[in-house]
Amino acid sequence: MTDALKKNKISITAKLDEKIEAEAAKVSKGLQDAEQKLFSGETPFTGWVNYAGAFDEDELEDIERAAAEIASRSKYVVSVGIGGSYLGARAAVSFLSPEGFGPAKGFPELLFAGCNLSGIYHEELFKKIENDDFSVIVISKSGGTLEPGAAFTALKNILIKRYGEQEAYSRIYAVTDRGKGNLYAEAKKNGYSSFVIPDDIGGRYSVQTPVGLLPLAAAGVPVRELLAGAASYEDVAILEQAKKIAVARAVLEKSKSIVTLNYFEPCLAHFAAWLQQLFGESEGKEGKGVLPSPLAISTDLHSVGQFLQDGKQVFYEINLYLEDNGSDFSFGADGGEYAGRSYAELNRAVYSGMAEAHLAAGIPMFDVSIPDRSAGTFGRLVYLFELICAFTALLMDVNPFDQ
Repeated sequence: MTDALKKNKISITAKLDEKIEAEAAKVSKGLQDAEQKLFSGETPFTGWVNYAGAFDEDELEDIERAAAEIASRSKYVVSVGIGGSYLGARAAVSFLSPEGFGPAKGFPELLFAGCNLSGIYHEELFKKIENDDFSVIVISKSGGTLEPGAAFTALKNILIKRYGEQEAYSRIYAVTDRGKGNLYAEAKKNGYSSFVIPDDIGGRYSVQTPVGLLPLAAAGVPVRELLAGAASYEDVAILEQAKKIAVARAVLEKSKSIVTLNYFEPCLAHFAAWLQQLFGESEGKEGKGVLPSPLAISTDLHSVGQFLQDGKQVFYEINLYLEDNGSDFSFGADGGEYAGRSYAELNRAVYSGMAEAHLAAGIPMFDVSIPDRSAGTFGRLVYLFELICAFTALLMDVNPFDQ
């Protein structure tokens, strides 16, 4: 683990009443069995638990070479995928980019297609790239999913009309199954550069595989730093933290129907969307689990704040708070009632005030302190929540990896 990761650790504080704490002590007896299932290597689709730290160097160099090739001849790179094939990369680029969106200097802008069936969305995307060079990364295990299939067909036709078939195919990069499926067959036939989705890692746990790494590397994200953060299985502290939070969540999910994912910076919106899929698909089965509901704070306090504080308590909260967002903006001496203050100070005041009011109302919550917007912190954040989710589901006697 790098010195930066040792210093800037993510911390989670649980704020629960004594009854929940007492019940959690009983539930924690199942942790040993859950840990064995997760780390034994015998449970299907648990390849992600140590994948980042053991990432093959040759494969990583191939990803970096492909990313450099894309960057050298493209103003845009369009990543085609849905669900786990795009949410992680979108969360990362939003988290890391200075304004939340837009390209890193010297790299193509990363765009996303095939994540919906909106003609308006895709027509605008196609117009955006119509006069500039672009490349396509298509991500699909099977190649048969409707949304990415439609988008890839359209983009492939645009590429062929603009560059001719040979060059068009050289601008297509496939991330797909190792040896079967429609996309695998097409990539082999047409000579697309290809990368493998590991057989033992499901889509919602795939950020630290070529699914996330190739589009992110092409967009200028330091993927080696991200992998270092995601290799946190070597850190006993993060494992113990994940288990503690999972135990409490397993208790809460017996009585609650919703978990609000409260984020206090727009750059965390897509991370909350990634969490929504992770929790929803991993835990929501067999009549169990809770509905993950992302909320933008302070914006959504002006629409659902009344319900949160005084409405029916069918929920608990996870607060995602970024300690250092990279902004040093403050109001000057002519800032009126805000003179000498900063947006960070105002945001912190809302966070503290909301938490205090909700605790007084008896709402269970977890405060997640995120130190900074580095790639290593993002990788660590992803891995921490993957562990929390997996442990929670296993303690609920639910398989977090099937669908």
